[in-house]
Amino acid sequence: MSGPAPDWSGVRDKIIGLGEQSSRKSYYPELQKRLEDLRASEENLRTIFNSTHEAILIHDFAGRLVAVNEPMLALYRVSRQEALAFCLADYTAPGKQLEQLVTLLNDMRRTRQDQLFEWVARRPLDGTTFDVEVSLRVAMWEHREMVVAVVRDIGARKRAELERKQLEAQLAQSQKMESIGLLAGGVAHDFNNMLTPILNYAIMLREDFAPGTDQRHDLDEIVHAAERARDLTRQLLAFARKQTMTLRRIDLNEVVRKFEGMLRRVLPENIAVRMQLAPEPVMLEGDVGQLEQVLLNLSINARDAMAGGGVVMLTTQAVTVPDGHPKLSPGPGVCLSFSDTGGGMDAETLEKVFDPFFTTKGLGHGTGLGLSIVHGIVAQHGGHIEVSSQVGKGTEFRLTFRACAGTQEATGMASPAGGLSPGSETVLLVEDQDQVRLIARKLLERCGYNVLVASDGEAALGEAAKVPSLSLLVTDVIMPGMNGRELYEALRQSQSRMKVLYLSGYPADIIGQHGVLDAHTHFLQKPFLPQEFSVKVRQILDEA
Repeated sequence: MSGPAPDWSGVRDKIIGLGEQSSRKSYYPELQKRLEDLRASEENLRTIFNSTHEAILIHDFAGRLVAVNEPMLALYRVSRQEALAFCLADYTAPGKQLEQLVTLLNDMRRTRQDQLFEWVARRPLDGTTFDVEVSLRVAMWEHREMVVAVVRDIGARKRAELERKQLEAQLAQSQKMESIGLLAGGVAHDFNNMLTPILNYAIMLREDFAPGTDQRHDLDEIVHAAERARDLTRQLLAFARKQTMTLRRIDLNEVVRKFEGMLRRVLPENIAVRMQLAPEPVMLEGDVGQLEQVLLNLSINARDAMAGGGVVMLTTQAVTVPDGHPKLSPGPGVCLSFSDTGGGMDAETLEKVFDPFFTTKGLGHGTGLGLSIVHGIVAQHGGHIEVSSQVGKGTEFRLTFRACAGTQEATGMASPAGGLSPGSETVLLVEDQDQVRLIARKLLERCGYNVLVASDGEAALGEAAKVPSLSLLVTDVIMPGMNGRELYEALRQSQSRMKVLYLSGYPADIIGQHGVLDAHTHFLQKPFLPQEFSVKVRQILDEA
C-alpha cells in the first residue's frame, strides 16, 4: 500500500509540543508555589526590615544609598524618594566627621571588619543634628557587596548621661561648699569668742568718757569696728547654713546705706554705684542680716555680669500693691530695685535664673546657689521678686515687701553699759574661754549678782556643791568633756528650780541641728552686748 510519505517534522513538533505541555502541567504548580514562597519570604523580610526600632541604611562604599527602612525615614524626617536622593555624607554632621567617614569606608572596603561607634548624625532637610550609635557590616545585597548601617538614636541616653554627670558635678560642688561652710562656721565661732571681750570691754570703757572727748571717739571707732566684724561673722554663718530669721521693724533705706561700704568692696573700681533712695523711711518687718545677704548675692551677680565695667543702681520707694498681685495682698508696700548694665539674659536663661545650681559660669566659678538663696530669703519674708533683662542692656531685680507702720527698732549694738538690768540672785557661770568668762563675770557682778565661775563641767559641779541653791546656770554649749546640756541635766538633780541660759559662738539653729539644744531653750549668741546679756539674764530669772 502506497501513499504520501509522512511529514516527520510535523510529527516531531507535535510530539515535542505534547511533551512541553506535559512538562508545564507537571512543573508549573511547583514553580508557582516557589514564587509564592519567595514573595512571602520577601514580604517577611520587608516587614522585619521596617519593624525594627533602629534605622537601617544600605549603601555602597562610595556612600550612595540603595535602600532604607521606615524607621530611617522617621528618624531623619525624609520621604523614601528624598532619602535615596541624598548620599551618606548628607546624613553626617559637617566638620571632621566627613573626613572620618571617607577613611572609615575605605578601611571597611579593605578589611571587611564590622564597626561600632557613636556619631553625630544630621537631618539633610533642616540641618538639625543628633547623637546616634552606628553599627556597620559588609553584606551581599542584590549580588553586590554593600554596607549595612544600623543607626540607633541615643539622644535620650546622652541626655541622661549628661544629666548624671551634671548631678555628680553638682553633688561634688555641693559637698565642697558644705565643707567650706563648715570651715567658715568654725572660723566664725572662734572669731565670735574673740569678739565678745573686745566689744564688751570697749562699750564698758566708753562709758567712762564724756561724749565729744578724744577717748570717747577712739572707743566709738573700736566699737564700730567690732560691730562690723560681728556682721562679718554673721555673713560667714549665713554662708554656712540657712539662717534663722529675726524679724523686726527696719528702714530699707538704712539697710541699703549701711551696705554701701560692703558693696564697694565687692565691686571693682570699674563698676560705679548709684543710689536713689526714697525721701521718707520705707519700713518693713525683716531680718537685716538676711536682707544684707540678698544685697551681697545680687552684687556678686552684677559684678560677674559686668566684667568690662558698668553701673549698679539701687532704688527704694514706697509702693501700693494692686489687687490681683501674684504674691502680696493689696495695700502699702516697699520696693527695692537692683539693676546693672551687664550683658543681660536671654529668655531661656531668665526662666532658670532662680533654679538651684543653675549657673552660666563654668564649674568652679560659682555654685549656682546665689540667686536661689535670694529667692528663698525674699519668700521667707513674704515678699515677691521679679526679674527683667535684655541681652546687651542689663538686668533689673525688683523686690517687693509688705510695708509696716512704726519706726525702726533699735538693734542694741551701741547700748551703753549703764543700761544693765540689775539683780541679786546666785548665778553659776561656766565658760571654757578665759576672756569670755572674765567679761561675762564682770557684767554679772556689775548688775549685782552673786557669781560663781568654772571653766568646765566638772569644775562647775564642784562650785555648785558650795551653795544651797542656784538661781541660774549661764553656760557655754560646746566645752571639753561635758557639754552645756549635759551639765544642766547633771545639776538639775540637786538644783530643781535652777534655770539655764546657753551661750555659743554658733547660732541656735546650728546647735539645734546637732541635737545639743531643744527648740525652746534660752540661748544667746556670742558676741553678745552688755545690755543684751543683762536683759536676757533678767528675763529668764523673772519668768514664772
